[in-house]
Amino acid sequence: MNAETWMRLQRRSLVRAVGRVAIVPAMLASAGAPLMAQGTIRGQVLDSLFARAPLAGATVVLQGAPHTAVTDRSGRFVLRDVPAGRYQVAFFHPLLDSLEISAAAVPVEVRDGGAAAVTLGMPSVARLAAALCPSGLEQATGLVFGVVRDAEREAPLDSVVINAHWFVATLERGVLRESRVQVDAMSGADGRYVLCGVPTDVVTTMLAQRGEQRTGDLQLSLASGDLVRRDLLLSLSDTAARRAPLIVTDTGLRAVPAGSARLRLRVVDGRGRPVGGASVGVRGAPAGATTDADGRATLVRLPSGSQALLVRKVGQEPVQQVVALRPGRDAEATVLLDRRIAELPTVAVTGRKVNRTQLERDIERRLLSGFGYQYNAAQIQRAASGLTFWAMVPGIRVINDGFDALPLMRSSSGGLCVPNVLFDGALVPDVGAWELRMYLIGARRMEIYPYAAARPVEFPRGIDCGTIAIWS
Repeated sequence: MNAETWMRLQRRSLVRAVGRVAIVPAMLASAGAPLMAQGTIRGQVLDSLFARAPLAGATVVLQGAPHTAVTDRSGRFVLRDVPAGRYQVAFFHPLLDSLEISAAAVPVEVRDGGAAAVTLGMPSVARLAAALCPSGLEQATGLVFGVVRDAEREAPLDSVVINAHWFVATLERGVLRESRVQVDAMSGADGRYVLCGVPTDVVTTMLAQRGEQRTGDLQLSLASGDLVRRDLLLSLSDTAARRAPLIVTDTGLRAVPAGSARLRLRVVDGRGRPVGGASVGVRGAPAGATTDADGRATLVRLPSGSQALLVRKVGQEPVQQVVALRPGRDAEATVLLDRRIAELPTVAVTGRKVNRTQLERDIERRLLSGFGYQYNAAQIQRAASGLTFWAMVPGIRVINDGFDALPLMRSSSGGLCVPNVLFDGALVPDVGAWELRMYLIGARRMEIYPYAAARPVEFPRGIDCGTIAIWS
């Protein structure tokens, strides 16, 4: 029996044992038999893949002897009263079980009365890729793995399609073109999945879907390493967790129904102090909220499953965090908002007084094309407070979800689409209804271009849709 086969058999027997470590070493010799020479094995197990730190709770086993030990918080272990001889030392851990792969065994020699030292570690990403990915990994790519469970009972889900996608810009004959790239995987009977070839140098978007039910669009980054575990929840019953296409009817657009999950959250800074006045919401949910002086807010009627929680505050870098939501239940989350946007030093500018600012002249020049509309501060506040304003803008359809209004525009092919949103000239990606309302509060100018073809060429390139430009 080779070491790999022995390790797999040992792991199966350990999993069956109560608490995974309920294996008692057998008597090495019967009563009256001569004592064998014995020694000690001391060592440490290191997590070189995930935490880059000592690995606690690992079960260490000795091939050829019934000795086991469990690592402490420092990853250290001791195997005592080991008969003198040559052995293979290995370990098991739930992290490895989730990947269905074993760490390599390490040889060790035990001498009479001596203490042998050994260091164990996780398998390399290259070895994982060779075992889990049909064609290995390309440069600057990594692995994402995890388990998909249902949000109702937390049982493993099979036949769930997991997708990760990102965009790549290429220069072709002097023209910059952007294309979408994606990788897919499907969960097995135990809910496990592995995504191979996820880039480590760009932020990607991932989601899980089975039938019409889906998770939210979740941000995924492998910038801190080339291996990430991401367990997912997918609701099978929540109608708000479905990807329903926008359907135009005689009375308007069919909105996504509200969910039954709730989220209580608190936003704090790097010192643990509450952050008030932050805009919070879940992508795809009908409404957002603003944190109070204690940094707290409650979101209701949310879609169940793994969803993307977004937190924004002026002067701070936005934070997106994955939250696990279950139907009819409350979830809690704490969000750290501590990265300030770099501010340029104050610059004194002198010049002649003019009747209009440069911004106003630029807006007027763009509107001379005849394809857009301009609105002042008073009109913008009406847009931020209700649905009436958007219904009066030519060329726009509105989703009324009972909380906020999401204006829809037209793509170059004439289809309905969620518009690009610019705030002070910068493109804000994936803005939902509640986020749009937050950007409108206190704004002084707004330009609306309802069709993709009407978008001014000087605006940042976004999706194939109309554009809303908001100026503070």
